[in-house]
Amino acid sequence: MNRAAHITRPPRLWRSYGRAAVAATAFPALLYGYTEWTIRSDIADFVLIILVTINAGVVYQFGHRIAPGLGDMFRDLPATATDPQGAVDDILGNQWMLPFGLCYGAVIGGGAWMLDPWHTPDLRLWLAGFVFCGSVITGMGIFAVLRFWHALLQALPQMDLRILNLSRSPLPAILRINSQIVMVTAVVASLAILSVVLAGYDRDPVVILFSLFSLFLVAATYAVPVIPLSNRLMSVKVEALNQIEPLIEAHIRDRSNQPRRADHPHPDKPLPDLDKLIEARDMISAVRTLPPGGQVSVSAAGIVTFLSFLPSIIDYILNKLL
Repeated sequence: MNRAAHITRPPRLWRSYGRAAVAATAFPALLYGYTEWTIRSDIADFVLIILVTINAGVVYQFGHRIAPGLGDMFRDLPATATDPQGAVDDILGNQWMLPFGLCYGAVIGGGAWMLDPWHTPDLRLWLAGFVFCGSVITGMGIFAVLRFWHALLQALPQMDLRILNLSRSPLPAILRINSQIVMVTAVVASLAILSVVLAGYDRDPVVILFSLFSLFLVAATYAVPVIPLSNRLMSVKVEALNQIEPLIEAHIRDRSNQPRRADHPHPDKPLPDLDKLIEARDMISAVRTLPPGGQVSVSAAGIVTFLSFLPSIIDYILNKLL
């Protein structure tokens, strides 16, 4: 059947909750900006208001657009091949997604309350409320990433991986989806840190902890799926080498007129050509398992590292210029 007929849809919960969360960010953004202008006659953290609102839209749109790719990936995994839409629904439409987002928003909003950059009760409340609303959709996205990790790690033992064919499904789809998640996480984290940096708030411990958490989240989105996947590939690589090494050793024993080892699997059968065995061993040994995607994954990690440190670079430049 045509694969296009199985395009996976974003879950209804993500569409409804996501739209509501974005709207609930944009409206308080206007109210907070208006209140700040009324009280202070300026909007000193205008950049923060814009970037937090943009981040909410980015997270929602990414969840909406990645659903078909997730469906294609789950269709290639043995554990979810029969119901890829259900697997996507468990990630982007889980019933606990909104409560998690609300809790995350409460934590980040509480941090804004503790920060209290304007030392004005009215603005303190409006800033905390705006940051809370803007962080709910981010918390929902973090919950979706956690569900993605859970689904991938559960499916990992059943994957049919071939060390000499890393382009065989499902590996390319997994790496492609994870690279997209890492890149968007890096963009969202960079914008979040940049919003605080350009808002002109004091370098309070709350700001430092938030920045460190954001950078940790970027690193985790890359490492949590890739390291177990690389370990699994390494075990496949070792298994393949263990099949070849006894044959090479049997050749050496035959040439030196020594009996083959007692644990040799086929002591009386003719051996494959030695040169071909050595060539196969060298090919397998040369395969990189960390990162499993080779240079493509390394390039993605380099871009992510730059995006993660971009706010600090801009802050340094501004401090030098001003």
